[in-house]
Amino acid sequence: MRVHVRTIHPPQEISASIIDDIPYNAIVSANRNYIADNNGLIDWRTGKRYPTKTHVLEPKWQTFPTLTPDNRIITYPKQKTVIFDPLNDTMEAWKSAARLGKLIVVTLDNRHAIGLSTANGKCTLWRWPERKIIGHCSPRLYGIFGKHSKYFEVLALSPDGKSFAVGDGNKAWVYRIEPFRLELEVNMPDSVSALALSNNGWLAISDRKGFFRVWDVNTGGLAGQRRFSGNGLNEKYVPKLAFQPDSNKLFTTYGGITVFEIPRQATK
Repeated sequence: MRVHVRTIHPPQEISASIIDDIPYNAIVSANRNYIADNNGLIDWRTGKRYPTKTHVLEPKWQTFPTLTPDNRIITYPKQKTVIFDPLNDTMEAWKSAARLGKLIVVTLDNRHAIGLSTANGKCTLWRWPERKIIGHCSPRLYGIFGKHSKYFEVLALSPDGKSFAVGDGNKAWVYRIEPFRLELEVNMPDSVSALALSNNGWLAISDRKGFFRVWDVNTGGLAGQRRFSGNGLNEKYVPKLAFQPDSNKLFTTYGGITVFEIPRQATK
């Protein structure tokens, strides 16, 4: 199997790398210079491979590893959190951290990480790479361990890395990272299944009953809502949510790709 690296403007392919093609393990993450697959790092510019001491993934998990800006891989073999550093041929367990949703998130400036504390079950903000706790960003979480929690997308980071949102049960919270503070708390009719956060202050949430809502984080006002129904609803299917950068358009994969336009006057 190959991973292709392409530019958008102009639209052209600049690299193609062969990755591990073991069934169910064709899952990759990428940063500016490397691609992480089940066997380690690939420098997509040269094709050079940096293997890890053991496989990064387990077939049954199908979980995306986190490839950090400093070229380390955070992953979850045997339901443990492990940090691989293929460039320096090291690995270590991160005993105080677990996945929040499907992965641990590291901000693009490589200064902060967001995940779940194994000590108290709370969403936690760490200073990365020191892994020093800055604070907790929710009450103790229970809903993310439900029957179909592995399909949920309960953590969203704004593209600029300045804010993040986390959902649990029918609630969601938006936090500013620096200074660390709560900016918004909202409710949904049913359990949060997916979130998206934009640079310009939009929060979008879908829930397990097909409700879809958008808030203006700056004012706390509800910008719009809709309910999906029909064959697209499935307890093991979570529609993706994504904002078009620096615009008032939101994309969702419910029933194909649907684009919503948010009223501009709702912006502060």
